[in-house]
Amino acid sequence: MKIEVLYHSSIRFTLENKIIYFDPFEIKDETHDASIIFITHSHFDHYSKKDIDKIINTNTIIVEPKSMKNRDYKNVIYVNPFENIIVDGIEASIVPSYNNSKSFHKKSDGFVGYILKIDDETYYVMGDTDENKDILNVKADNIFIPIGGKYTFDYLEAKSYINKVKPKRVYPTHLTYCIEDHTKVLNNFKKLIDKNIEVIF
Repeated sequence: MKIEVLYHSSIRFTLENKIIYFDPFEIKDETHDASIIFITHSHFDHYSKKDIDKIINTNTIIVEPKSMKNRDYKNVIYVNPFENIIVDGIEASIVPSYNNSKSFHKKSDGFVGYILKIDDETYYVMGDTDENKDILNVKADNIFIPIGGKYTFDYLEAKSYINKVKPKRVYPTHLTYCIEDHTKVLNNFKKLIDKNIEVIF
């Protein structure tokens, strides 16, 4: 499987027989190649109709929080935190995604992250969150964590969380759109992560 963090929090998984996107944003080309699109929440840099329209086709399935009450597309599966679903053969667990001390992503908004199981590995795309009681016991082989600060974890908070839950690999997200000198942030984050955890960016 090929994994790409495209821009900001936009992620693409290319499997042998399907292509999965998360929060497509600033998509460059019209490919219409999406098998499944997972949306974490309604903010413009995570739910962008103009970018979805570049990758969607007649068979694409969209998964999004029920709280969004979105009706832009027909082939949509609506989910709530703590649910488990199977979509196009992919197992997904739905995880709450929210801030504790910020007002941008409230628990009552019903925003989510996703844990996918693919080929005996688990992949946790967190969405916009910082540390909270609902994610402290999450176990995943691969974690896509926002480290931009202000709206989500900053890199120091993210370091603390990752070193607690100990995935095999961590992919930093949510900083190229928010932070001008994101290379410095990425390098500082990598230096602080447990040496047994691979940091990929």
